[in-house]
Amino acid sequence: MKWIYNRYSDSKNPYRKMSGAVLFSDKDNDGVCRFMTNNFISDKTSTGWSTPRFHSFCNSCPKGDAECP
Repeated sequence: MKWIYNRYSDSKNPYRKMSGAVLFSDKDNDGVCRFMTNNFISDKTSTGWSTPRFHSFCNSCPKGDAECP
């Protein structure tokens, strides 16, 4: 995963954004886990970067089933 850096259009404050896969646990023990990709964002602070938070669903990104680890 790679951060993409930009600035908010209104405040001009810097932020960074990335897409990351979320893997859901196997609740029925069939060995298959569902995954989807979401976008996360982090704001520049006076001491570094804020904790990444959910920003949006990534509709054109990979999603589906995977073998559970």
